[in-house]
Amino acid sequence: SVASARAQMERLGLQRDHPAVHYAQILGMADDVTLSLGLEGYNSLKLVPYGAFGEVLPWLLRRLEENQDALGAAAEERPLLRQEIRRRLVRSFGLS
Repeated sequence: SVASARAQMERLGLQRDHPAVHYAQILGMADDVTLSLGLEGYNSLKLVPYGAFGEVLPWLLRRLEENQDALGAAAEERPLLRQEIRRRLVRSFGLS
């Protein structure tokens, strides 16, 4: 998990932006984790699957099977996204 990897980096005395350590998530999954890591100074990347649909889909399905909790995390992100959109609208246009 990300928490375990961060703890291991700390135990080893590695800087957050150590060039040998990168955190990556598939684009559209765990975007809040990627953002938080980047804001905290870690090397944080998004993986963009590329290729023919028939070649990419089996790979994506394997990743989903390996990471069943990702679907639950995506559902948890929706209220956060709505809240952020509302906040930006209010700030920008005075809408409520």
